[in-house]
Amino acid sequence: MRRFEQPREFYSGHDYERDVIGEVDIDDPRYKAELARLRAKAEKEGYELRDKNFLPLPYARELVKKFQPWDPTNPGKEFLKELRLAMAEKLGLEDEKDMDRLKIFTGARTPLDIFYKTDFYVSLEPGKKGQKEQIVTFDLTKDPEKSKTETKADICVEDIVPDPSDPDFDERIIKISESYARRALDVIQRKEGSA
Repeated sequence: MRRFEQPREFYSGHDYERDVIGEVDIDDPRYKAELARLRAKAEKEGYELRDKNFLPLPYARELVKKFQPWDPTNPGKEFLKELRLAMAEKLGLEDEKDMDRLKIFTGARTPLDIFYKTDFYVSLEPGKKGQKEQIVTFDLTKDPEKSKTETKADICVEDIVPDPSDPDFDERIIKISESYARRALDVIQRKEGSA
């Protein structure tokens, strides 16, 4: 049995998230200072801060963007890298300038994860004047029941992402990535249609 597929009592959801999508270093003193600064800013603007780590959604995203463990145009985890490439292909992004508009941010262990049930998200920055940033949120889980009850994200990643040591890893990671890229494009189109 591969590490990613072990029962929950041996391999926690947190371990799985860390291995598949990475995580923000919430123990970094700079992270803690920025969290405190953003909380003070939000409180000054009248937001009710119901928990010591809570941030309003825009501030939670700002915090995540600032403390990514890698370049969001080149994620350090294979699943995120392949998902980004599959989305770029489906969006028809071809040149480097267009490709740089598509970014993936891990939010594992941050207020984005804790309060908004978003483990990671994809951002498609505007390509033309008048366009808005498109965001698709994802919740990664090993628990298929979670998708029906707990997630607040646009997409719940229920498929077990293959372990890099699997002999058919390349084939499986591409298949899973393409499947979730199609779902992400559906979300983008739905959001554009309702705007």
